[in-house]
Amino acid sequence: MQTPTPATQSAPLSTFKFPATPGKGHIIFVTNNKGGVAKTTLTAHVSDYLSEQGLQHLLVDVDMSGNALKRYKSATIVLNFDETKIAKGESDLDKLFELAANGCNILVDTGANAGKGLMSWMKDVDFLSLTKEHDVTVSFIVPINSEDKDTLSYLLFLHDFVKDYCNVIVCQSEVHGTQFENSTKAIEEHCGGALPSFRFPEIPTKFAVMFKEKDLTLLGCLKTDKLSVLDQKRLERRWQEMQVEFSKLLPLFSVTAK
Repeated sequence: MQTPTPATQSAPLSTFKFPATPGKGHIIFVTNNKGGVAKTTLTAHVSDYLSEQGLQHLLVDVDMSGNALKRYKSATIVLNFDETKIAKGESDLDKLFELAANGCNILVDTGANAGKGLMSWMKDVDFLSLTKEHDVTVSFIVPINSEDKDTLSYLLFLHDFVKDYCNVIVCQSEVHGTQFENSTKAIEEHCGGALPSFRFPEIPTKFAVMFKEKDLTLLGCLKTDKLSVLDQKRLERRWQEMQVEFSKLLPLFSVTAK
């Protein structure tokens, strides 16, 4: 088995407005109300990267089936998260703040169609008061598709809702293309400047199918002995590319967090 060569990390594109609170964990939601933007795949690969960096974290799947992230990661916590439970005051997401306040970094995959529920929950629990009460920093990674107005609209709406106390980070998901010029311009015009952003490089179809069939991430595939030399090299290059992009997220994490 060959070990992938570490990539050279790059500096963040911009300073995050709300950095990690020393000694506290950081809650990061990966969210977009529209499916097909690779939220779960992105979350699993970011989790791999954080683990490789020695950053312990809790991986949370808010899909009640829990199947999405369990496809890639066995150690996944499933939390209750739907509008019915929110209305009844039965959502478990409040517990995330208690965990983060005790030093736990938390990465949350909101799953398909959960974006609307997330916004409802934030309004219901007085999200700003919750973050202040626990002195916990929250960020939202919003994957958008190439020139997709629906994924962009959710990003802009979320930005307006949380911009005064949370980071909103753009992930240019290259699943459906690599052209983001119009989206970038729209973001800058709406938000009064660029938002922190990074790319999620497209995974070639051949390997994407392999990941689903074998329940593996890219890094998981690299740690097997079943790749040809050529495929090994191709995946190593793609993983190095991902590492460079994901390194831009490191300032979100307190090094003293658990």
